[in-house]
Amino acid sequence: MAIRGGQQRLLSTFRRHLAAQDAAAFDLTLPDGEVHKFRNDNDVRAGSDANPAFKVHVRNQRGVQALMSLDEYAIADAYVNSDIDVEGDFLQAFALRKLFSDDHPVLSLLRFLQVLLTGRNRTDNKAIATHYDLGNEFYWTFLDKRHRLYSQALYRSGNESLEEAAENKLNYICNACRLGPGSKVLDLGAGWGSFSRFAASRGNDVTMLTLSKEQFAYLSQLSTEAPNNGRLTPRLESIFDHKSRERFDAIVALGVMEQSARIPAADAPLRYSAKTRRLCVPGFRSDPKKIRNQHVHASPRVSG
Repeated sequence: MAIRGGQQRLLSTFRRHLAAQDAAAFDLTLPDGEVHKFRNDNDVRAGSDANPAFKVHVRNQRGVQALMSLDEYAIADAYVNSDIDVEGDFLQAFALRKLFSDDHPVLSLLRFLQVLLTGRNRTDNKAIATHYDLGNEFYWTFLDKRHRLYSQALYRSGNESLEEAAENKLNYICNACRLGPGSKVLDLGAGWGSFSRFAASRGNDVTMLTLSKEQFAYLSQLSTEAPNNGRLTPRLESIFDHKSRERFDAIVALGVMEQSARIPAADAPLRYSAKTRRLCVPGFRSDPKKIRNQHVHASPRVSG
């Protein structure tokens, strides 16, 4: 009876939120096998029973409750745990995200408290290990085969492969930093060395920072294979702990800024800015050309 009541509330919630939306047609199958068809107002007025672009299968009460919440986190968690399955056009299903919320003030507060209670280094190390120390083979299943780029690629046409788009991105960063042979670069959150190795192949010296022990082991091996007179130096530390006598011509942060922007400390952006200024050669600039949240800092004196 509880499941049945939950199903009815779910149907009412979906119809109320989706009826007037310009959303693709989809079907919803509930735990008891009952199928409900959702169509937007245009389909209804036209009397069309359009084929569904995708189907959502709710396996149990946990899936019902997750969908009822219209909460991104709860729905994603239910999908990972197989309480919800999606069949068909996944991109069309993602279009429904505009109906969901992602507001978690208590979790946000806890992130601040965690740093205060356990310290920044311990908090960061635990988070990085949880996310990245899962075995490199897992990441090889979806990263490009040529560079192992773990951030957005840059497609110049719809016909390019993932490997080509990754190389477009790396070329863009090198050009934005105006790197030339002998340039010294600091790679924040170096991942599996995609940018570092690419820059070293152009004769640059790159210091690679990571907090992941598995990534550090991989980068250490990679550093012995630096091509074309470039030098690769791995460091198991964050930018806040990094100390260096030499100044860098460029600092690259690919896919890191979007995470550091959420660092639970009010002074984190100021600390980051002050740290990069101390590490760069005098007269550096923050490059205004960005790919979404990919940031680069470069000296105007670097030739390229």
